[in-house]
Amino acid sequence: MKKILDLLKTEFIKNVNLKKIIIVLIVLVLSSLIIFKISKFNYGGNYTEGTKITQSDVENARENYNRSKKLFEELNNYESYIQMIKDEKFLKIRELMVENGFTDASSNRFKIYNLFLKIIPDLSEYEAIINGYKETTDDINDIMEKYNKLKEEYDTALDALVPGDIYKIEKYNLLDYKEQLNIVNAQIETTQTTDYNLENQKKYLEEQIELSQYLIDNKINADDWQYTIVENITNLLIKYLIPMATEEEFNENRVSMYSYYENYEDYINQSKILLEKNTKPISNYKIILKENIKPIIMSNELSSTQMPYDIRIGFNNIYYMGIVILVICIISFGGMIANEHKTGSIRLLISNPFSRSKVLLSKYIYLILNALILYVISLLIFIIIMFVTGNIDSLSIPQMIVQNDVVTKTNYLLFIIKNIGIHFIFISFILTILFFLSSVSLNVALTGCTTLLITLLSVFIPLINADKINAIFSYIPFTFLNYSKYLSSNPTYNLFITQESNMYINTNINTCLISTIILIIIIYIIANIIYCKRDIKN
Repeated sequence: MKKILDLLKTEFIKNVNLKKIIIVLIVLVLSSLIIFKISKFNYGGNYTEGTKITQSDVENARENYNRSKKLFEELNNYESYIQMIKDEKFLKIRELMVENGFTDASSNRFKIYNLFLKIIPDLSEYEAIINGYKETTDDINDIMEKYNKLKEEYDTALDALVPGDIYKIEKYNLLDYKEQLNIVNAQIETTQTTDYNLENQKKYLEEQIELSQYLIDNKINADDWQYTIVENITNLLIKYLIPMATEEEFNENRVSMYSYYENYEDYINQSKILLEKNTKPISNYKIILKENIKPIIMSNELSSTQMPYDIRIGFNNIYYMGIVILVICIISFGGMIANEHKTGSIRLLISNPFSRSKVLLSKYIYLILNALILYVISLLIFIIIMFVTGNIDSLSIPQMIVQNDVVTKTNYLLFIIKNIGIHFIFISFILTILFFLSSVSLNVALTGCTTLLITLLSVFIPLINADKINAIFSYIPFTFLNYSKYLSSNPTYNLFITQESNMYINTNINTCLISTIILIIIIYIIANIIYCKRDIKN
């Protein structure tokens, strides 16, 4: 063991110098930045701010108000009064929005803005009746009560608009959902046969009540990530409101629309399966909310929140630093043995009390250690990049893993380090091939070109999409893949991917690891035998 350590020390002294260290560090830093930027661009989503409410929009609203106000002064009737009140209220809303730089109804304040659209017409009408601009046979006290209720909602929404306090207006939606649920439950009780549309409406309302209660209990703001997740769930829940055909409708349109169903029961069962499939992501969204796992969202568009992170993807792709590390090793160590023979320095080592096997082993360990050190440095560089770019907090966000529909939570940084360790075994396989070629051929060009070709071919393996070929991956080494896909089968960094769409679902990573380690040992033993015999002959 001492002799191996002495040989390793000699290798480091002979090969390591300040100039090489600086060049390698520059390459690693530049490569890390490029990978981070490319990953962010490819997987980060397109950032869109929506349509800004501009000062010109306010001026248009003011013109509308001035026009309707002038018309009211001329006519002084119900229609002109209603229009003036509406324009006045929308002017005030738009002034607030442009003053605070809010987007229009495409923003996360859509629910507040939508409440204004719902309230203002009735509020204006009740106000017109109270002020005597419209006659009514209804009880004036009842109208006053309705007006005060709507006015309270309007004032609450106005108060919630600037800070975006969704939870303040959600109590009104909660009451509305509960009232609708009572009506649906009553209809279900009085219906003799099962009405699947009513059952789906009930499910929809129950889910909406749960979401509204969540927003209220947690005092969720429109700018909070939780609200975007809730809106995603709401968008999925709408599928429950898509009407299903009744048995009578099914029979009437049996030939034209439902010919591919055996009977009505088959139609219902298939519809339920499709609905369950379309709404399955709801449970995953709820896990995110329950575990309080903040997604890193670059876009205000709801459709862009499908991945619980996007900035982290750059850090996750540190795996691809393996390509850079291998290229560095090919250039630096492709001739590590050939050069020894070319310069004659190998004779100095052999003349010392070191066996040829120990000399070879020390060089192999030196090669692997160098690659490992480069990988660790790359990991540290990525952590520094995350810190400098203000994304260091994302490393504390847990990694959610789905295995057989069971979701587990693990530390993301430890998860990455574990996968890097696994990835390094596959890198060691290519390094072993490099070492084998270098020691057997003693040809720098052949060693470098062949190993580089194998490296490049390995990069394209993930692009192969064939079930039969995928099965082979369990028995051969394959590199430069994001191993979180294979360790977790269905990773929750894309919670909404289906197992069927994972092309490597049949790949057994443990079998592949074992076969790779066995191949590394075999290749090294063969290299050692050939090298030692050649030396003896020479």
